[in-house]
Amino acid sequence: MLNSLKNNFSSLSNLHKAVLGATLAAFYVGILTLAVTSSNPTYGVLYSKLSMQDASAIKAKLQERNIRFRLISDHKGETIEIPANQVTEIRLDLAGLDLPKQHADVGDEIFDKTNCCMTEAVQKINKQRATEGKLSRTIKCLEGVDDASVQIAMPVKPIDSKPAEDAKASVMIHMQKGYKLNAKQVIGIRYLVASSVERLTPKKVIILDSRGNILNTPRKDLSLAYSF
Repeated sequence: MLNSLKNNFSSLSNLHKAVLGATLAAFYVGILTLAVTSSNPTYGVLYSKLSMQDASAIKAKLQERNIRFRLISDHKGETIEIPANQVTEIRLDLAGLDLPKQHADVGDEIFDKTNCCMTEAVQKINKQRATEGKLSRTIKCLEGVDDASVQIAMPVKPIDSKPAEDAKASVMIHMQKGYKLNAKQVIGIRYLVASSVERLTPKKVIILDSRGNILNTPRKDLSLAYSF
């Protein structure tokens, strides 16, 4: 068979040999590129500005699931990156486990962009809007979700010495026909939103469907609905 291939190749004209050689070279380059891409995925920010304790806990959970990650440390805190196509799923999974414990950024660099002409109040409003938009986009990435809107209500700083109230949030979700959020996803969304906003706890996050039905899962169902 090998001799037959050699004879067939020898019978080709120089032009045909050149075309065949170029085709084989392109094929091998394509295979090599695919192998390199597969072994070196594109990374996305899972969380940034994490405390060392949260970074350690999240790293342990990622190792349990054999998920690749990169840990970057700087003066702002710890940043964890994972393959970009897994960010949404893992962020929701970790949120259902109440991770991170402390407030952390969800990878939107717009928070670091400030304008010297902006007042502190305007900067806070812009940051809140950016957080709402980032969370909405993350939730919309869930399978079956057609649209999502997150609204955050930050407490007004009291004039007297009374302690400030906690923040509140509502999430309006429109599902595609035939899809429905399960208890695991509802819990994950609650903790995702709560972990991204200061002074916001999961019990202060209300999730509604397009008909106005409250989808929050009771706390007692957490251990039954969620397992990493």
